[in-house]
Amino acid sequence: MGQESWSSDLVYYGEGGKLTYTPDEAGNIIPDFSQVGYRYGNESLPDVEMRVEVSPVDGDDGASIQAAIEALYNNTPNEKGFRGAVVLKKGTYEIEGQLSISQSGIVLRGQGQDADGTVLIATGTNKRTLLEVGSAGGLSTDQSTKVSITEAYVPVGRKFVVVSSTTGYAVGDEIALYRPGTNNWISDIKMDQISSTSNDPSTQWSASSYNFYFERTISKVNGDTLFFRNPIIMALDKNYGGGFVYKSSFNRINNVGIENICFKSTYSSEDDEEHSWTAVEFKGVEHGWAKDITSWYFAYACVALGRESKLNTVLNCTCMDPKSIITGSRRYSFYCEGQLNLFKGCATSEGRHDFVTGSRVCGPNVFTQCISRNGHSDIGPHHRWAMGTLFDAIDTDGEINVQDRDDMGSGHGWAGANQVFWNCKGSSSVCQSPWASAKNYNIGFQGNKSTGARSGRPDGVWEGQNKTGLFPVSLYEAQLDQRLNNTTVFSVSSILMELNDSTYQMNFNLPIDERLIVPENFSISGTSGLENLDFSVVLSDSYNVRFMFPNVGLLPSLSTLIITAQNIVSTNNDSLHGLSSSSYIIPDKRPVVTGSNISVSNEEGSFVVAKSTKVGTVYLIRMGEPNKTREDFESAIENNKGKKAEVVQVNVSVPIYTIGIYGGVYNYYAIDEDGRISAAANEIAIIEQSGPITSNQLEKQATLKLKANANFLTVTPGSIHPYLLTLYDLYGRKLYQSKEMLGQQEIYLPTNHQFQLIVKIVSDGKVSIKKVSIY
Repeated sequence: MGQESWSSDLVYYGEGGKLTYTPDEAGNIIPDFSQVGYRYGNESLPDVEMRVEVSPVDGDDGASIQAAIEALYNNTPNEKGFRGAVVLKKGTYEIEGQLSISQSGIVLRGQGQDADGTVLIATGTNKRTLLEVGSAGGLSTDQSTKVSITEAYVPVGRKFVVVSSTTGYAVGDEIALYRPGTNNWISDIKMDQISSTSNDPSTQWSASSYNFYFERTISKVNGDTLFFRNPIIMALDKNYGGGFVYKSSFNRINNVGIENICFKSTYSSEDDEEHSWTAVEFKGVEHGWAKDITSWYFAYACVALGRESKLNTVLNCTCMDPKSIITGSRRYSFYCEGQLNLFKGCATSEGRHDFVTGSRVCGPNVFTQCISRNGHSDIGPHHRWAMGTLFDAIDTDGEINVQDRDDMGSGHGWAGANQVFWNCKGSSSVCQSPWASAKNYNIGFQGNKSTGARSGRPDGVWEGQNKTGLFPVSLYEAQLDQRLNNTTVFSVSSILMELNDSTYQMNFNLPIDERLIVPENFSISGTSGLENLDFSVVLSDSYNVRFMFPNVGLLPSLSTLIITAQNIVSTNNDSLHGLSSSSYIIPDKRPVVTGSNISVSNEEGSFVVAKSTKVGTVYLIRMGEPNKTREDFESAIENNKGKKAEVVQVNVSVPIYTIGIYGGVYNYYAIDEDGRISAAANEIAIIEQSGPITSNQLEKQATLKLKANANFLTVTPGSIHPYLLTLYDLYGRKLYQSKEMLGQQEIYLPTNHQFQLIVKIVSDGKVSIKKVSIY
């Protein structure tokens, strides 16, 4: 992948070649999304044996298909829980009513999802789901098993909780993690302050409507700790009511699949709504799937997973050309309200909310490697606090958003919490985080950053916008691969470490074969200038390589250094995979200068004020003069187009006296003791040329000689003419002024003098100015 690859600071392949997660200040991490979908993603979708075969007939085919499905209800499930598949042979099937599957272990399979395959047409004008799988139900909790979570805060990403008692709990138990809604939580996320108008009085959120039950399965019991497969995706916080655990149950059907079918709805016009709305809907289904199906012309969805659906996979399905008016509650191409579901490889055209979750969705859920074209609204969580969704490698020509929708839709409010956009592409994206209790992430997004429906909301966590080459490309696939295959990736850290200006360190996440650590196996690029220097390389320990560059001067601020490894293998003979380049941006070590926006004269006693963040020198330089080097600044001073003052204490105002310089607009600069030159200050000074210009060129022609010690300044004018002598300190303050003087003079020095003084002599119409050092 070379130099274009980079890794997130939040999830990356760390030491040992494993995915590493960086916690935030509260311990929250991006969750592991890999255990979603059919059989937690541990098994491929099965190929279930055919038991019944159906062919199309003249007229309505609904009865014959339904009869074939129900004929399998009396079959005994095999050892894997399947009763068999109903195969619909190629042809066109007209269905005036609705098909349903209400028992476990049934697969409905066609023989092609195109026009030449198995085509099911929803006829008539009934607004309905064509194929309904399962039935609505509800979660049951055993109140006698209730235990409290004793920790003050359980962060996002954790897969265990500490409870008041584990008595009666065992591996394999189905549990519900309960997070109560509280008034102070509603207040802290400002959902009791939703905007409203007299025409549309939006509904403020009520705590009782936001009690969340997260379904999990116990994988281990250890002392007072319960472990489970899937992570916490909403922090459990004592400040917001804490959390509790119950044993739970849900009467779902399972092991059902819909495969290889084309679904169509009849319609009378582009905005006709008197026809079938959804091709396939799962209600109360777990461990089911919809694979290789295409829908045409339905007003709402191709596949919708209801709130009761859990651990289902929607794979390689397509939603095409819906027919409806284009407004709310329509064209939700792939819709999810349940938990632990996976949508992978799906595609849409002309939808509104193409890959979308509903309200109060408990998650985690995943949409990965999906494509949307010609969408009429946005992708993402739609409303009212959907939690823990990964939108992974989504490609759209529209918007991908998570935001506070405020009063939209009568109080949608915060659409989602702990949402992760990973390596997505779109025209634009909004990613805002709630005011409290959750974050949203947008990592590697290709497209514009938008402000959202409402301004003034906290920004989400953004990383690498419009930066190509995010690795891994798919977070879901990387997490799944590591979990199932214990994958180790030999890679480098994308961040090069600076040990000093001439020494840098590249970190590998597996031990390196020392024999290959030679300069020939590394290339240097970037804009720092180091790419033009020879370097030496040494293995500092098993994981780290150091690069030493000789004769390094000041590196340009904000320039880049990129080191790319090639032909390197680990001690286990693993080749580099993923990232092979590490980069470092030279920090802006320049001083920062501020000045005074002011207009002053060039007469004696006039001055401006500047500050620098580093010890050194501050300059006032006329705009338009060269300003790249210290020599440029000194030349401007020599030609009466600049002044300077020494900085001995940082961030303290220093006067720069403007006597004798040309009028004009002047910029402020600073140079630190290492010679780093600041950018120009935001402030400017305007110098009004009301006094004479001091000709520093006369200094070169004068025969003035000065000698100073701790007590006296000896002046030898080298002229028979009388002279006027003025003595200044480095800040331009007048220390002494003589009357007319002749010949050599000794002047007593004040006790508060500086190590350098400025002497000005006016004689016979000529001005001489010199600095003198005191010994």
